[in-house]
Amino acid sequence: MFHRAQRKKEKGVFQLTEESRPHLRDDPLPMRDASYFPEDQLAFDVVFLEGVLENDPCNAEALVYLGHAYTHLGRYEDGLRMDRRIVRMFPDDPTSFYNLACSYSLLNRIDEAIEALRQAEDRGYSDWLYMLKDPDLDNLQNDPRFAAIVRRIQGK
Repeated sequence: MFHRAQRKKEKGVFQLTEESRPHLRDDPLPMRDASYFPEDQLAFDVVFLEGVLENDPCNAEALVYLGHAYTHLGRYEDGLRMDRRIVRMFPDDPTSFYNLACSYSLLNRIDEAIEALRQAEDRGYSDWLYMLKDPDLDNLQNDPRFAAIVRRIQGK
């Protein structure tokens, strides 16, 4: 899986950065081939993916992309709902828990964000440099628990 914030916005278009691509090689849930996500396309994707999930509620790929679309459209509660479903489906995937932490953080649910980051760390999440620059986690940056998680990951 890839981190939501690894898509950067340029001229109204979300583009996956090169930093995100190494995460995709061994990903059990590969992303779609398209590298660009126009904002108006995201609204269409939401309607389409909601329909997919109506017919196939366990479609992991649809859950992942719908969560990303919701988040990029500012629908953080809906994104959180998708992330919760994803971690239930993939309880050993560290990136799923990382994205869950991002959703909690965006909703200013700090304690839950820290706990989800701990879960990501316990499952092997190791990209501490990304954690420090991820805008989804900005409101955790001054929390000593966040700093402790980063230090532990650095030490591994």
